[in-house]
Amino acid sequence: MMFIGVIIIGLIIYQFYGNTNKEHTAHSGTNAENILKERYIRGEIDEETYKKMKDVILNK
Repeated sequence: MMFIGVIIIGLIIYQFYGNTNKEHTAHSGTNAENILKERYIRGEIDEETYKKMKDVILNK
């Protein structure tokens, strides 16, 4: 009987952490856009590449 209680508590914890990870991935588009801006500012990519990649990120 105690085994079932441990499983239930484990599922509740998993559900909680699963939801917070989904919220985090929702902001990954913004993170990708920031990384892209940094690459453009450092001169790693040109303006044309920047615009193409930005369109891909925003249209996901």
